[in-house]
Amino acid sequence: MKLNSLRLLTALFALVFAGSLAFAQDLPTVEISSDLEAAIQSGDADAIAEAMEAISAGDPVVAAALAQAVSAEASSIAATNPAAASAAASVAATVSNSPAVQAAASTNPAVAAAVSATASSAMATASAPAVQTLATTNATVAAQSATTASQSVSAVSNTAVQTANPVAAATTAASASAVSSTAAVAAANPAAAASVAAAAVTVTRSPTVTAAASTNAAAATAIAAAQTSATTSATSISTNPTVVAAVPTVVATVATATSAPTTTTTVTTTTGTTTVVTNTQTVVPVIDPGIKAPVSPSA
Repeated sequence: MKLNSLRLLTALFALVFAGSLAFAQDLPTVEISSDLEAAIQSGDADAIAEAMEAISAGDPVVAAALAQAVSAEASSIAATNPAAASAAASVAATVSNSPAVQAAASTNPAVAAAVSATASSAMATASAPAVQTLATTNATVAAQSATTASQSVSAVSNTAVQTANPVAAATTAASASAVSSTAAVAAANPAAAASVAAAAVTVTRSPTVTAAASTNAAAATAIAAAQTSATTSATSISTNPTVVAAVPTVVATVATATSAPTTTTTVTTTTGTTTVVTNTQTVVPVIDPGIKAPVSPSA
């Protein structure tokens, strides 16, 4: 998918991210320490991860709140310091998708909302024009974008996170697939691109996400657009020679995700009717275990 299409998704993210913040207010107050701020500005992913771990001290609720704060800061500096923003977004997305935070999200709506907000803003960073442009010439940023995409779509595969903000889940997944379909990011981690392709389609068509479309015309429009985008990107990824060579099963995996039995819902909007597709058969996305660790910038 070309950069101008990513910009459209970024514009949608601005709206979704603003709305998602309203869901995530019942968390402990966290502050970005001077050490963490210095790490963010330096673009050192390992230092960012270490500083976040020191602050959260193993508490997944604090970790979720901190990941949200770091991800928000990353999105705010994406235009002026894309390398640093890319590193921070990849770490925040990884923390948000960690087993402990995901387990907390499953039982704590505030954590689920924070995970949703983190994934949304992380993908807004990864799809920002400055970050995507840098990724075409900087292998580290391309690899970090792959990590951000894979971690974000995995995070919003959690039903509790989808429940917290179904539109954000759909647009996050669509943007993750769009970023993964770019030549530089797909080449940086073809296994991640293959996993994201199927997972994004599954998220945008999940019953939890699409249920929001039945009673909300604006949600229906956004979800339908995300479904189209995710399917288009998945097809692009499954026909990318680099990805297919690395992961031959991607063709069948994407075909399964896009052709699973479905039902459709037609919603009347101010601009006409919108059709939203819901998968009626569960398609389990497989996220490559080798994409968990954030990528540190090269010296």
